[in-house]
Amino acid sequence: MNFQSFSWTQQPKTQSLSTARTFRFRLNSTHLDPNNTISTLHVEHNVDKVWKPFHLDAHTPGFQIFVYSCFVCQHTYLHMNATEQGLNLAFVNGTFQLTTAQNWQVLSVEADFDAYLSANNADIEQRNYVISRMKDCPVSRNLGKDVTKKTRLTIHGLHDRPKVPQPHPLRSLQVYGQQRLTNSTLMSLNSSDL
Repeated sequence: MNFQSFSWTQQPKTQSLSTARTFRFRLNSTHLDPNNTISTLHVEHNVDKVWKPFHLDAHTPGFQIFVYSCFVCQHTYLHMNATEQGLNLAFVNGTFQLTTAQNWQVLSVEADFDAYLSANNADIEQRNYVISRMKDCPVSRNLGKDVTKKTRLTIHGLHDRPKVPQPHPLRSLQVYGQQRLTNSTLMSLNSSDL
């Protein structure tokens, strides 16, 4: 099996979400070897339960810019640190949800990324490094201790890629018949198991 899933969660005391506001974004990026330079980046946000292209301009509401920057910071740290570890990305799909109280105070953030490698597989040390660095994304670090933060990253090896030459922007990529491994499972694996 050539992929692993990592996640971390930091949970504060429970708060009521009865009057919460929820912001949802998703992205698809393609990357060029060997520096994982972003070739294409497509971002959408959910407006009234409909996915629409997200355009950053002078008319974009400030809070949407904040949510976008939280999401893109995680994505940036993913591809920069994959590069540091010699992991060549083909494409990345991600989703992001940020929830606030009625007064706009951030309550929780959830990010979910699937990174598909183009030319190699990652070992446990490389994967641990990428996930540990994603925790240090400056935007995420400044969200405060009372915010629930959850990020999941699955790195798919070269042979786990879907059988399509190029993913359609923002098309949901499903990898059937594979199990995602949790942190506790990952730590018990030997490199020969990968």
